[in-house]
Amino acid sequence: MRNVCIVLFAIFTISGLGENDYGLHTAPTINYGDEISRDEISDNEIELPYGITWKVNCTFRRPVVWKHYDPWFDWEPQNYTSTPFYTGDTENPHGAYLTIRNASATMVGRYYCVPLDKIDEKLVTHLNEMASEEIASSIYVFVKDLAQPLVPVPNINYVQKEGGYIPCKASYRDVEVELYNKFDPSDPLPGRPDPTQGFTVPKSLLFFEDGMLCKCDTANYTIHVVVKNDLPEPIITSATDNFVLQGALIRLNCSITILPSQSVEIFWDIFPPATGTNQRMKIGMLEKRPHPELNNRVVFSRELIIENATVQDGKIYQCAVVDNQNNTNYNSYKLTVHEKSDNYAELTSTNNRAVINRKRNTNGEIKPIDILIKDRSYPSNISYPSAKDDPLLSDSSKDKYLMEQTENYVRLTINDPTVNDTGVYTTVEISGAGNEFFDATVIVHGKPFVYMESKYANSGDEEVEFTCYVVGYPLPEVWFGYQRCDNVPWQNCSYAEEATIDEKAVIKSYGIKTKGVYKKIAEHPGIVYCTASNSEGSETTQAYLLMRSRAPKTQLERIPADGLITVGDNVTFICSVIDVDSTIIPTSLRFLTNDKELSQSDRVHQSFFYESEFLKSQLTLINVSLDMSGRMNCRIKSKDAYDTSKAVQFEVVAPIAPRLLSGKEHESIEKRVSESLTLHCHVTGTPQPDVTWTKEGGLQNNNTSLHANGSLSIHSLTKIDFGFYECRAENKAGNITQAWNVKQVKVESTKSIPWEIGRNRSVLVANTTYV
Repeated sequence: MRNVCIVLFAIFTISGLGENDYGLHTAPTINYGDEISRDEISDNEIELPYGITWKVNCTFRRPVVWKHYDPWFDWEPQNYTSTPFYTGDTENPHGAYLTIRNASATMVGRYYCVPLDKIDEKLVTHLNEMASEEIASSIYVFVKDLAQPLVPVPNINYVQKEGGYIPCKASYRDVEVELYNKFDPSDPLPGRPDPTQGFTVPKSLLFFEDGMLCKCDTANYTIHVVVKNDLPEPIITSATDNFVLQGALIRLNCSITILPSQSVEIFWDIFPPATGTNQRMKIGMLEKRPHPELNNRVVFSRELIIENATVQDGKIYQCAVVDNQNNTNYNSYKLTVHEKSDNYAELTSTNNRAVINRKRNTNGEIKPIDILIKDRSYPSNISYPSAKDDPLLSDSSKDKYLMEQTENYVRLTINDPTVNDTGVYTTVEISGAGNEFFDATVIVHGKPFVYMESKYANSGDEEVEFTCYVVGYPLPEVWFGYQRCDNVPWQNCSYAEEATIDEKAVIKSYGIKTKGVYKKIAEHPGIVYCTASNSEGSETTQAYLLMRSRAPKTQLERIPADGLITVGDNVTFICSVIDVDSTIIPTSLRFLTNDKELSQSDRVHQSFFYESEFLKSQLTLINVSLDMSGRMNCRIKSKDAYDTSKAVQFEVVAPIAPRLLSGKEHESIEKRVSESLTLHCHVTGTPQPDVTWTKEGGLQNNNTSLHANGSLSIHSLTKIDFGFYECRAENKAGNITQAWNVKQVKVESTKSIPWEIGRNRSVLVANTTYV
């Protein structure tokens, strides 16, 4: 499946291209090893069990190293190492192992595999940009630390900008996190968290320095925002555009506006660091001058000049400003140098994710998928062809797909993703004569969907081939089963009790589509089952192995199959005929009662429908009478003049109102507490009456048993079980009731009373009754 999405927006870029030895970025390759399935890796993210030791490696043509980094707080994981090794591969001979020991919440974060020659500790903050430029590769590690569901963030070193992320985030997936004003814990702060970064918070909310509370269901902690410095961000201006031609003069000026009492130094750094000395690059002197418009402000500036620019000068130029309190702030400028003035366009993933995996969460939901692509082009005024007929952007798919554009990015959102959305999504950008394609592979995990068609066999020795078509991811295993079934209709055979699994299918896969083939010698008619299973679930379908030479080909059944038919009932018959070749005209299915053909009327309703390989006709007789008893016949005539019929007998009887077979309509019974009780409601009638029991005050369900023969029993009576019981028997001809008054019997007990007569004492017994 390949979906093409053509960008419909005029995008202006201020960013340039990076550089590597070959003029084209290729990031190191991360190898997860056999112990980690690709199904466990989603969006370059992995969740580790608590306490384990985990190892992964990356390989590249030059030496590489693993680095950790979080842009929003000082994250220093203790239990990991980066170990270099040689691969023995001539194309990518260098590698490095990332080893995480005793995995816990403190190890949660993003780890980068970076070429060693691109690392400069002063420029480590560019690791995110290196990944987006495909210079570095990265993976985000979650750890299922149930005791610490939130990532511990002691302090946030927040450089003052126009806002950023507060790293209130979960240690593992499927933990709902909220950010609160500590002084009003009932009101969560606005914003939806990024699972790997946290909450986006504008600068206006940073006055809650000790008042931000990060919470989930089982844990919370206060976030301390430490403003790292009071220096404003420096400004970089250029005498040219960020796109320049080879041989041009480049002038970059870094400036900062501060109070006259402050003093700063300005430094220029280059990323990636240059090898050797560039004689064409000069850095000017630090200059200080009054601000031309603001009183009580001064401007410090320093210029960087490159003469006769070459393609290798296309880099990131960083300006660092340091005051006398050692506070530091930065800004960067990306520059592109091209050999010729030809138009160009470039699209790159913002997070080095060319493959996006998506699974259902614990709630059974699959979250929307975002494909975010960075755009660069020249000239800045780019044009795009019309894409209104593109199926991805058609009116019928507006709720499914959403495309958004900013100055530097294109975003495609796939809402309510299913396995059918798996495929390659291509974004196309055209800039004059230049154009660029970006492919993002989306893989949505889903339970298999299976489909298989029934087949006819002409003779008993013919080999019949069944093809089972499956859509699902991960690619499922496919099994076939066969069940002999000489009775008609075949769909009444019991798969659970009698079917046998013949073999695991040999499958061919095409993306998310799988095809399994099963071959069977047609000795008997039967059912072929196809079952597909993967980690998301299992699904079974069935098809019929049908014999052309076998007769009869029809089946007539009454719904329901048993039970009396009484005057006034509605009776339904279904006639089925195998019609794989579509040779039967539906209206040729006729019903006859006692050899008299029935036609549509107020008392006869007939309809036709297909079910799998069967053509079916349903006949309902409305308000039947005694004279309708007899033989119901179904007759089918095909285009080939093949004629067959099948008949069933049925009888219509007159209804009879319920009557008692034993007992009286009203009875009284005396019982003691703890004795058992059985009440028999023996009734008859046509049709068999329905029996219901009631009791004054309600039946005690935990102490009362109702039986199929209509009787009621109580194993051990309690005081609340005494009272009036009623049995009501009812059918279409009438009803009858039988009632019992169950009384508590009087219990006689004897109590000895001493009686003194004269000087002799004797005991007389007086009988006293207690109820």
